[in-house]
Amino acid sequence: MGWGLRPQIRIDLARQINDGPLAPFAKRRQDLLLEGSLSIYKRDWNVEGFAPSVSVTATRNSSALPLYDERRLRGRCA
Repeated sequence: MGWGLRPQIRIDLARQINDGPLAPFAKRRQDLLLEGSLSIYKRDWNVEGFAPSVSVTATRNSSALPLYDERRLRGRCA
């Protein structure tokens, strides 16, 4: 990419299905989690093997129970 930058893209997909209903809700929990992340590392700068990076992560958890539904966007500089 040039200038010592290295991009990284990550996508995770997970599914959770519980055996039976949760007591307070009387409904079985079924979740589908989708998470994507984009990071850029400055590889030509490093301290003890660690390089600075900037990343953005988006998370979406769709659940049969509204309490566990989640949408999240996070940024991080390290």
